[in-house]
Amino acid sequence: MRRLTKPELCNAIVQKLQSLTDAVRVASDPVKEAQKRWKAKHKASFDAIRSALEVMASGRGRCMYCEDSLGTDIEHFWPKAIYPERAFLWSNYLLACSHCNSNLKRTLFPLDTAGAPLLIDPTVDDPAQQLLLVPTTGEYRAIGPKGPASIAVFGLNDDSRPRKMPQGRRAAIISLTALFKDYAQTIATDPVRAEEIKVAATEFPFSAVFDWIVATAKTKNAAHVLGADVVAIIVRYKVEYWRRQD
Repeated sequence: MRRLTKPELCNAIVQKLQSLTDAVRVASDPVKEAQKRWKAKHKASFDAIRSALEVMASGRGRCMYCEDSLGTDIEHFWPKAIYPERAFLWSNYLLACSHCNSNLKRTLFPLDTAGAPLLIDPTVDDPAQQLLLVPTTGEYRAIGPKGPASIAVFGLNDDSRPRKMPQGRRAAIISLTALFKDYAQTIATDPVRAEEIKVAATEFPFSAVFDWIVATAKTKNAAHVLGADVVAIIVRYKVEYWRRQD
């Protein structure tokens, strides 16, 4: 996971969401009301919401949890079946794949003793403060209070087929460093091709690996971990600024 920033919605959609929220809050059965109104939601408004989520998501609309599969669902971070008053809050929406949303998370939503979520919301929390990538294995290690539950609920270290998440992150490290080298070799002779390589790197699955490589390049052990040539490329070509949405 990587930190994501939510854009503002247009006033018409904001007002639509507020009216739906108001209706749920005054209903005699808020859960039933939220479910009914979610099924009958205004298509154009929620198509626009989905589009906004896709734009802010990593790569080509990747799941904001696993960062591998295509984000297909408007996911309620606080589950609407438990917190119906949050069913129509823009702040509660993420983009998730059906596996992370329907197969894994479902209504699992652990809280701490103060009632705060123990799962990472990448639009609120900085995942890098909760999860540490171990490059030799591709696994995540929990380094913050939201790390353990997030790893467990979203299956972030699932190494079984077909997900093989750690292997995917390891492949991302190998692929991205190769793309950086290709960019450096191509930029002087074929800038159009170099730009294609840059886009491929920024849209690669497991987008947090891209951030990890850039962050690692700034550390004292960067040359040992990434190789001196890769570090030099990252610095020379300002790879940390490649992401267009950043």
